[in-house]
Amino acid sequence: MAITQGQLASSSASGAGPYTSASQSPVGNELIICSLIFQIFGGGTLPTGCSLSGNGITWTEVAHSTFVAGAMSAWMFRGMVASPSVGAVTITPSGDASLKLCQWDFEDFAGVDTGGTNGSAAVVQSVAGSGPSANPQVITYTLAALGDATNNATFSFAASGSLCTPSNTEIVDRSGADYFMQAQWALPGNTSMTATAATAFQVQGGYAIEIKAAGTGRTTKNTRSWPLGLKAGMGFRM
Repeated sequence: MAITQGQLASSSASGAGPYTSASQSPVGNELIICSLIFQIFGGGTLPTGCSLSGNGITWTEVAHSTFVAGAMSAWMFRGMVASPSVGAVTITPSGDASLKLCQWDFEDFAGVDTGGTNGSAAVVQSVAGSGPSANPQVITYTLAALGDATNNATFSFAASGSLCTPSNTEIVDRSGADYFMQAQWALPGNTSMTATAATAFQVQGGYAIEIKAAGTGRTTKNTRSWPLGLKAGMGFRM
């Protein structure tokens, strides 16, 4: 069975959280990925933590990073259960003083490895991608060699300064306050994905993952790659 992609709730809300998505109906034993962008451009404090609740899923963080200090951070969560519930998901940032906007996107992937817990076997690796303040601005993600280059898929999302042109099949390209959200996926997956924004807006970034197909080899190897050698929790100076 080949991996297939479907979109669940995808939207945004202004002001401080918590935020509530539209009701969604995830399917059992499918990988659910939540991509988040928090924005505070012009003042405020980015969240130091974030939690998700809803759909009977234990949401597990894949990675997060502050890509622009005092402006934007990106987060990714995964989840999977045999019998999820129908309903909204609550996104609760912590440690935030005055968030300007939160954007979210929930995607589900069928035909994936269902081993491990909360989708751990389905997410083989994760890597951060970033793009400099150049025009046009190319956000680049470079994954390690895929465990199965024929059957495994790749997925990425990014914050950008304008609408993006993806290197693969686009899922989301939505405007927001200062930052735009773009998401794409590929099957067969590839080790390099890009999102090209026509307008530069500071340093931008996001995450890409490799999604393991059911019945393929290679164990899960979650990795984090911080842009420009930064460690977790560090950001760029403006």
